[in-house]
Amino acid sequence: MTQLFTRAGTARTANCTGGYSYTSKCTRCGGAGGRPEWNHSGYVCFLCGGSGVGKVKVDKLYTAEQNAKLDATAAKRAEASTAKTNAINAEFVAKLQGLDGDFWVGFRESFLARAKAPTERQIALVDAEVAKRAKAPSQHFGYIGDKVTLTLTCERELRLESQFGTSWMSICRDAAGNVVIYKGNADFLRQGDTGEVKATIKEHAVYNGVAQTMIMRPKVTQAA
Repeated sequence: MTQLFTRAGTARTANCTGGYSYTSKCTRCGGAGGRPEWNHSGYVCFLCGGSGVGKVKVDKLYTAEQNAKLDATAAKRAEASTAKTNAINAEFVAKLQGLDGDFWVGFRESFLARAKAPTERQIALVDAEVAKRAKAPSQHFGYIGDKVTLTLTCERELRLESQFGTSWMSICRDAAGNVVIYKGNADFLRQGDTGEVKATIKEHAVYNGVAQTMIMRPKVTQAA
């Protein structure tokens, strides 16, 4: 008579249907019949009535040869999945290595410590940052206090709340691709707008490795 096994490799005797029948433990109490934390309503498990016994289950059994084939197939799938994950990780980590700044350094260290494949959201976040930086390397321009006339495109507006009320931060780029930031409540470009702006250079800053020129007292002289 051919010896049969479970998928885990345990030898079992088949029933009349060719499977292995057994009584499982209660899924609520885990076979204990009750739990101390249920004393306030009665120790006994209501699902199994205190017996600890669950449903009768039937597992499929396999010959040694069948198990060997299934194990080989599972190993190939695991190998292919690992190779795919490693390729995705390698590309993702390579992109992360090219992003400087405190946020991205922390992001990279946290990701590498977990040793898991990146999520779709993480991939989208990194791809967006790489694409943004690929537009043109932002550089500081002018000197603090200089009055300048710039052609700016407002890429994003952020609402800022503080004890002094509401203000706005406008993230812009000039014609050369340099990042220009304005914080305040002046009548300024709205998100998506392009226009000629006269302003005074307030300071030079760096955020997440990107050079930013901060301006103040802006005046939109011509809207595109």
